[in-house]
Amino acid sequence: MKHITILLLILLSSFAQSAKRIEQCTGCRDETCLVSTKYDHTAERMPSMRYGNTIADTTLANLYFSKAESFTEAARYDSAIYYYNIASEIYLTAVQEVSKKAPNNTLIWKKHFFCQVRIAQNYYLKVQYNKAILTLQKVINTSITLFGSDDNNVVNAYNGLGIIYWRMGKYNEALSYFKKALKIAIALNGNEHIAVATAYNNIGGIYHEKGDYYYALGYYQQSLKIAIKVYGKEHLVIAVGYNNIGLIYSKIGGSGENRDKYDLAMEYLKKALKIRLMKLGKEHPLVASSYNNIASIYYDQGEYSKAMEYDSLALSIRVKTLVAMHPEVATSYTNIGDVFRVLEEYNSALECQYKALKIYRDVFGGYHPDVGMVYRKIAVIYTAQSKYDTALFYFQQALGALVKEVKTNSIYINPELIEVRIPGQAPKYKGVNSNMGLLYVLEYRAEAFYNKWKLSLLTGDHPKGWEKEKVKSKK
Repeated sequence: MKHITILLLILLSSFAQSAKRIEQCTGCRDETCLVSTKYDHTAERMPSMRYGNTIADTTLANLYFSKAESFTEAARYDSAIYYYNIASEIYLTAVQEVSKKAPNNTLIWKKHFFCQVRIAQNYYLKVQYNKAILTLQKVINTSITLFGSDDNNVVNAYNGLGIIYWRMGKYNEALSYFKKALKIAIALNGNEHIAVATAYNNIGGIYHEKGDYYYALGYYQQSLKIAIKVYGKEHLVIAVGYNNIGLIYSKIGGSGENRDKYDLAMEYLKKALKIRLMKLGKEHPLVASSYNNIASIYYDQGEYSKAMEYDSLALSIRVKTLVAMHPEVATSYTNIGDVFRVLEEYNSALECQYKALKIYRDVFGGYHPDVGMVYRKIAVIYTAQSKYDTALFYFQQALGALVKEVKTNSIYINPELIEVRIPGQAPKYKGVNSNMGLLYVLEYRAEAFYNKWKLSLLTGDHPKGWEKEKVKSKK
């Protein structure tokens, strides 16, 4: 299988989100989506306020904010940051000029914070994760100091941090932030509010990532039910729900007796695409996400020409609308590489995977599930060509990307797995960023070793001692 897109949300804001489709025999796909739900400044428009020689024109700030929103939706992130910053500074100037007892003081503060959340969102979309994290942490700290933790901007910021940590492969940290957001959202708004739907969706995304598909489906369905009550059936947030439920059905459809779920998956994914095309036009990262996910269904069903068609559409949009070194561009390359591999066009497959690898390493460094995934895909291609030594080299690099401090200078070195048990949770291994990714690497690596051994029986080139190496496991 290939990378898909699980969409995560931020209350009253939008983060382009990438998530990984859990891999089976051929790997996983990843993809980016952007959802925009706007803060209605026109409903809370305030007059210009003059204090001495300073004009704090919050009406002008509202206009700058709206302009920034349009740039975010058009995937012009630098311009969006520029105008959000202008609006944010005007709100901050206004709140500093107004007495703390003034009726509109709290509202202006919250508009300032919301601009900062939006700025963090656009840093995220530009793959500047550290800047996004620092911006959101500042929002949380200042907002809690002024208003306490029960505030929607804190909910926004927690969701944002969860999304960033999720994208960085830190799933437990992400889940912790999403659960904090859910708790506050319910306390503030009750059980049927879009903030609650947002948290349900995001928690579902983590369980989706971990392979708990039915658990994830329950959260997605709760989220979609609330969102439809709030927005109706043709809002971009509804497309998120359709997208994610479609992805779950595609995963369930991968098991024997549930193959018919692919039809249901395609139905939901096409509903999401229809809304996005209607709301965003043909060239937007969200539309690319839909094309990517539809391609994934075709790929799983063996319709490789259609998969290539939709993957190519996704790549063309991403190249135009995202920064050159964006992970979602890498997603498209690795997905197209998957199609070339099954068509046995190995040189083209390797070219695509190497392009994806460069982007992932530049963005995430050497230790990340996506980096390990691409190394594994490269190794599988070399295995298919009976180039076992080269394949084993790349499997070893994959181990280094998935397990901390694994030596990668020898194909005969295995990871030392130290089991960590937490009551009520599945076993974990210290330093492993993706248990499933590690499982696939070890499985395919063992197959490559076996094939190398069989070949050595014919050639007489049998390395001494390699068969004695075993995976060490400690509790």
